[in-house]
Amino acid sequence: MTKISRDNFNKKELVNNLKSKFGTSTKNIEKIFDDIIDSLINIILSKNSISIKNFAQIKITLKKERVGRNPRTKEIFSISARKTVSLITSKNFKKEINKH
Repeated sequence: MTKISRDNFNKKELVNNLKSKFGTSTKNIEKIFDDIIDSLINIILSKNSISIKNFAQIKITLKKERVGRNPRTKEIFSISARKTVSLITSKNFKKEINKH
């Protein structure tokens, strides 16, 4: 079994990658990237989901309040109701990942 590297590709590296592809300033790419993220968040908040063809579907799901337990102390406590975000990748995205 091969070990999977846990190195994260961060925003700075993504911006530098896009900068080399588009040949514009880092500040300009960061602004565009931030605007795209803000737009995605606003759409998801207003519509509860967004689907990006050949990439993924991102949606908000509601979790009900439930009882939890600390495994170490066995103490029982309440886990509050909350919203979570689910990302479901497309079949094409999965195929592309498995090619490499």
